[in-house]
Order: sequence, then C-alpha cells, then structure tokens
Amino acid sequence: MGAQRVAAIADAGPLIHLYEIGQIKLLDLFSAVHVPAIVWQEATESGRVPDKTLLGAPVIQKHTPAQGNWRNGERFSHLHGGEREALRLCEELDIPLLLTDDLAAREAAVGVGVTPVGSVGIVAKSHVAGMIDISEAERALRQLGVVSRNRRKFRHSNLAQYERSCNQVPYEDRLMGGGLAVTPRASMWPQSAPARASALRAASFSGDQAAV
Repeated sequence: MGAQRVAAIADAGPLIHLYEIGQIKLLDLFSAVHVPAIVWQEATESGRVPDKTLLGAPVIQKHTPAQGNWRNGERFSHLHGGEREALRLCEELDIPLLLTDDLAAREAAVGVGVTPVGSVGIVAKSHVAGMIDISEAERALRQLGVVSRNRRKFRHSNLAQYERSCNQVPYEDRLMGGGLAVTPRASMWPQSAPARASALRAASFSGDQAAV
C-alpha cells in the first residue's frame, strides 16, 4: 500500500480476528474503515467485539443500510447479508478495497474489480508499513493461526505463504474442542532477520485475497 493510506470497507471477519489477537490498532493502516451497520452488528453480537472498541477506533466509520434495490443484489444472493452490504458499500463509496476473511466474498469482490485483503494480509502489510516490528508481526500471525477454525482457510492463507517463503516445516495441526488449533513447532521461524523480513514482505504482497 506504500506510504499513502487508503480507505477500505470491512466485513466482520477481520474486525473479529484482529480484536481476538489484540491488534485492532492495525486498522490504522487505512485512512478510513467503513463498516456497514449489519457488519457492525455481526461483529459486536454476543460480545465478540465490544461496541466501545469499534467506537473508540478513530478510523472506523459506521454506515446505515442503503435504500432501494442494488443492481448486483441478485448476483450476490449467495453471500451473507454483511458481505453483500460490504460489497454494495464498496460500490457506493467507490472504494475498491474490501477487508474480508470469507472465501466466497473474496471471489465475489474480485469479480467486480474490488481487491480483497484478509486479516493475515493486514498484519503483513502493517509490518511492511513500519507499524509493527517483525517480532510482533510474527506473534500476531501465530495467534491468527490459533483462532482460525477452518483448515482450508489456513492452508490457502498468507500465513501458509509466509511458511513457504521461509522454507520452514509447516505447522502441526491438531483438533481441539471441535475446532482447529494450530501449534507452531520450535523451529518455525527463520533465525536470520533479513530472511524473516523478506518472507513477511512476500506474505504481504503475494495473494492479498488470502484470509486467516
């Protein structure tokens, strides 16, 4: 993204995942993060993300539902309401950047010329932008691996790309309590700082559509 910050539209996934790992501050990577009301509700329901956390983030802006029919409404009827509203807001505000961890939403975004960026991409780009150092970025990536409950998402993520770039042994996966827990091996990360930084840059710019 370079030195100039750009605006983005957010789906619920990145809001929830970044909060879960204590990195909601990374949304400051963007000049503004526009959140449809239905996405806001999804993120805050059942206390997943405290309402005050989103209200306290300077870059986050809540949007009321748009009125009238949307020309792409039927085309994206297979998506959840929050994802449809996020894509609609991309069109209305002419913002071609969608923060989402949902595979179907990412594919739909690409189909209308919108660039999808997942939670892992946000972490990697935050490091490249100088917001967090390499150690904090890697710690955040480990934590995202832990909170991810979907094996396919993890295996096709920028986190997996980071592993491949590092030439490290992949994570050991194990099922815990019905969800996927991801446990890094002791030799997970490369020892060379330049190699780690290079691999993280590769994770940032290779396949931004990837999610957690």
